[in-house]
Amino acid sequence: TEVGVRLEAAGEGASTEDALAFWPINLGKGARDWVKQNVSAGRITEAVYAMNFPPGANSRDFLDNDVLNLAFSLEGGEVSFLSDLPPATEAKGRGVLRGNSLSIELDSGKFGEWILDSGNVEMPAFYPRGGDLTVTASGRGDLKTLLEILEASRLRAASRYGVDVERVSGPGGLDIEIVRPMLSDVPIEDVSLRVVGGFVDAAVPDLAAGFGLDRTDLDIDVTQSGMVLRGAGRFGPAPVEFIWTEAFDAGPLASSALEAAGVVTPDLLNAFGVAARSFMQGEAEIELSATGSGRDFESVTAELDFTKSALDLSEVGWMKAYDTPATGAFRYGRDETGAAVATGDIRAEGLELSGETVFSTSGNLQRAAIERIYAADQIDLRGDLLRLEDGRLKADVSGPFFNASPWIDGLMNLGTDNEGGVDAEISIAVDALKLREDAALQNAKLIMEMSIDGVERGLVSGTIDAAKGVEGTLEKDGEITFVSLRADDAGFIGRTLFKTDYLIGGQVMLDGRFNDEEGGLELRMSDVRLRDAPLMAQVFSLASLRGLSDVLGGDGLLFSEVNAPLELKEGRVDLVGVRASGPALGLTARGWMNLEEGELNLDGVIVPSFGVNSALGGLPIIGDLFVSRQGEGVFAMTYSVRGTLERARVGINPLSAVAPGLLRRIFENPSSPPSLPEEDEDQTVDREG
Repeated sequence: TEVGVRLEAAGEGASTEDALAFWPINLGKGARDWVKQNVSAGRITEAVYAMNFPPGANSRDFLDNDVLNLAFSLEGGEVSFLSDLPPATEAKGRGVLRGNSLSIELDSGKFGEWILDSGNVEMPAFYPRGGDLTVTASGRGDLKTLLEILEASRLRAASRYGVDVERVSGPGGLDIEIVRPMLSDVPIEDVSLRVVGGFVDAAVPDLAAGFGLDRTDLDIDVTQSGMVLRGAGRFGPAPVEFIWTEAFDAGPLASSALEAAGVVTPDLLNAFGVAARSFMQGEAEIELSATGSGRDFESVTAELDFTKSALDLSEVGWMKAYDTPATGAFRYGRDETGAAVATGDIRAEGLELSGETVFSTSGNLQRAAIERIYAADQIDLRGDLLRLEDGRLKADVSGPFFNASPWIDGLMNLGTDNEGGVDAEISIAVDALKLREDAALQNAKLIMEMSIDGVERGLVSGTIDAAKGVEGTLEKDGEITFVSLRADDAGFIGRTLFKTDYLIGGQVMLDGRFNDEEGGLELRMSDVRLRDAPLMAQVFSLASLRGLSDVLGGDGLLFSEVNAPLELKEGRVDLVGVRASGPALGLTARGWMNLEEGELNLDGVIVPSFGVNSALGGLPIIGDLFVSRQGEGVFAMTYSVRGTLERARVGINPLSAVAPGLLRRIFENPSSPPSLPEEDEDQTVDREG
């Protein structure tokens, strides 16, 4: 005989355990067990129970919903969603248990320090067994608090990225949905998770190079398979928009991807080890793509627009004004050995920089392929850079053109601080090596061996034209540096080293040695002409040597031989006994020149018609009496120069012209004082420097 039951009851003040007593043990056993394990510590404030159990209702494995109905109100409840996440506490809401379903609706509660504004637990059908359980919730709170909760779970979001949770901030809200089978033991891969929400004015410090996100709005979308994080705010000093995508399985992190667009400033680049303040003003727009594992990116691509920045690449003789176009592209990855490979290029009007650099697994530079370094009228080179087994760098580059003029002035500076160099071998071969505006070598080669103390050895060679060549060497031995120069055109060397165009043709030989404080040079020239030298023109004018003045301004005075020993110290050049002789003139010079201040103090002797005039000096005994010194003649005049290169005063003593050699010394100024002479025939020479 089948029996039916009808029952109605009401009550209040019961516990959740009491409520479970109205739930038949074998009715939706998986759902009943879930409620027993995950809904606890609550108090039933109101319950209405109704049963309409007709005969034969239990003939099936499940009940119809209208057979059983338990409506209840809950306060102070605890509801757990996942085993390693804290439960929702202080839950307040309502629930309905029916014959084949359960629904719990929360009006309020807390999730850690987060406030739950709403929530819902839906078990739409106990039968068939293993149906889905859906839990949804909406809450609000601080990003720091959320990360603290996640850090205690398998997600461990902060630890994955090295985020300092204590310094994270930003208010926001999240909507959470969890779907899982209504079974006692459910593998994590069978649980579906969806978290959607966002934060405003968030701060996540120390993400890279000491910079982090600040004043940033974040949108979050997390599922069981991964996470998408969208944001717009500031990264350090620069605005940025980004999309961060994480793909992860049931366990550890698998892969990361970043798409970002923002602004790069000099301060930001400096923080990443690029000394941008020295060459960049303004800002550059950037679009960046990166993939890797967490914050360890293995592939990075960046596109930059430098239009809104001013660039100063003086090292290659190129500058870009603000608001003129320039672009850059950089790529970073790893080869099959795990070594880092970086390629990049910068392009603008008159500029092209492109190449590839390979780093070891420890981050040291191993080799570089220079596809092109080009700056209009300054440099056009290609080549390779390699780190040798002993740690030194070897560079071998070549190309059509290289402008070395910015470094020529430094060749004559002594006492230069060379610290901060590198151990390297450098070889440069170019079709044209520019040394000055009006001086260049063809088919030139430059070789240097360098250490941290500067250049240890060097060689420069090339041709001035088809019949004239130049070769210079430098070698350091301890604290002494030896230099040597041979050239078939003294005028070319004068223009190059001293920026003077008074010399024409001739051969030149220069040998010297110096240390960081002082040095000495021996300069010898032959068959060289002197033309349009203002100081000499003034000397000839005062000495009434009209014919020599005309020659000086025409084809130039020919000197068959010039010997000039020089001493250098702290920017000063001492002329310790210069002698020059030619068919029309001989002269000597002693004194000094200050290269930094442009000051000079010189004394010497002029010997007209030197070949005939000095012949008496070859006679035994009486030659010294009449000629006095080597390079002088019987009839000669003394001169003096005082002042600066821009404004010099020249003096001539006419009485010395008729005095024999020994007596002529009486008219010389033995001390060569820096003060200007007061002779009546002195005259100031003004000329452009």
